[in-house]
Amino acid sequence: MRNSINNLKGRKIAILVFLTLTLIIAGFLLPESILTNLINYFSDFAEHHYFYLAAIVFFVSLIIVKLTLNRAEKKMLSKEGFVGNDFKSKSKNIENVDLGGVLFSGKDVLEFEEAKENRAKEILLSLRLGLFLRKKVRIFFRDYSSFLKIDDLVVKKNSNFIMLKGGGRIPINRIYKIELAR
Repeated sequence: MRNSINNLKGRKIAILVFLTLTLIIAGFLLPESILTNLINYFSDFAEHHYFYLAAIVFFVSLIIVKLTLNRAEKKMLSKEGFVGNDFKSKSKNIENVDLGGVLFSGKDVLEFEEAKENRAKEILLSLRLGLFLRKKVRIFFRDYSSFLKIDDLVVKKNSNFIMLKGGGRIPINRIYKIELAR
């Protein structure tokens, strides 16, 4: 998975290098009179407004390339179940009393820093919802072998676990997503 993300970063860099080299090579290959004319055109934008259009097209094309690469990244992430809802449909409901018998591994279920940051924000929000508004949240997490979900109030958090109202606790590194319970 990381190799495919690195490949996308490599593609972005390759595109930028290609555009830069194209401009450099064009500078060497074009006759000096054309380059002088281009400089004159750029210096007089009022008469040659088509350069505005060319600049706009260039920047729009860069934005389109960036959006396309971002979509490709998200597609790859969703295949792994980190962005998509695959884990939601696979999750089976568990009660708070059964949480004590669940065994967790030490490996984090999320690989990417952005996903981990989002999870940290969701945990803080769920803690506020639990403490101040007494709102239940739905927590999607994973034990050794299966996807699980639980609806409960989050009442405490430390560096490794979140604690639920019923006394159960879930390791933070095993949580995929937290959302408001219905």
